[in-house]
Amino acid sequence: MKDDRRTSYDDNPILIQPKLQSLSIGSADNPIETSIDLIPPIEPKWKQIRNRYLNLLHYHKEHPSNVDTKDITILCSVAAILLLIALVSYLTGGYHAGFILLNSLTPYIPEFILQNITVFGDGALLMPLMLLFFTRHIQMHWIVFVGAILCAILSRTLKNYFGFSRPADVLAPELIHIVGPAYKAGSFPSGHAMTAFAMASICFCMVKNKTLKYLFLIMAILVGFSRVLNGVHWFIDVLVGGALGIMIAVVAMMVTSRWRAGLSVYVHPFILFILILSCFIVYIDGNDYKMALPLMYTISVIALIQTFRKHILLVK
Repeated sequence: MKDDRRTSYDDNPILIQPKLQSLSIGSADNPIETSIDLIPPIEPKWKQIRNRYLNLLHYHKEHPSNVDTKDITILCSVAAILLLIALVSYLTGGYHAGFILLNSLTPYIPEFILQNITVFGDGALLMPLMLLFFTRHIQMHWIVFVGAILCAILSRTLKNYFGFSRPADVLAPELIHIVGPAYKAGSFPSGHAMTAFAMASICFCMVKNKTLKYLFLIMAILVGFSRVLNGVHWFIDVLVGGALGIMIAVVAMMVTSRWRAGLSVYVHPFILFILILSCFIVYIDGNDYKMALPLMYTISVIALIQTFRKHILLVK
């Protein structure tokens, strides 16, 4: 009996393509010709994981998600409005304009709500969230990675350069309501607002559902207000931080659309590792907003489980 299996590298570089094989059954005087399919060998689990991952990389290289210019126009308009409000506030009331009015609303809002809103501008929560909702979206991983790096560099650089004091270091205790720790240095710009608007803007462009698009922006706005209500930033810090976050998101999307190194098999595993590692930050360093820790713990655990299911168990 002749084995007619052949390896077709053009069709599939990994699997052996079996062909039909004729067998004779029955008696020698009355043979019956029939055909059966040879059963291909079952691949080891690690090969299945590798092959599916390589296919995923290839798919995102060949079918990138295009950003709608209309979305970019909307985001740039929002950034311009934020900067305009900041300019008008500064010209009419100085750097501290609007803070006392907004911060006076703090006693009317439960501290639990304020703490849980403000952490949506913290990378220790946002990175696990990105991993949770975009577990296998490799292009999204690359954009978020670049955007997060730009936010960290710009925020730290500007804070060190300007060195403006925060409200707790300027105002008398009876004039300010503090939620959480009373930070005193590094006020301008708001890093939380910058990061929240950057991630919200990336999601705004990458998600097609219109309701979700604007929910992302609304959440970023709430994060910005929470920074003033918590007494840790001036109103202008938040406005400028939000505008810069939008600009960073636009730059990150433009850069990654042309520089596609993050979609390669050599770079993306590192990015995925960083996103997974971010899920452990809250367990190692904790967070200054203690009431938000249960939320952060929960999202980090769910993100890790989702990643394991999608990349290891190969659940669709």
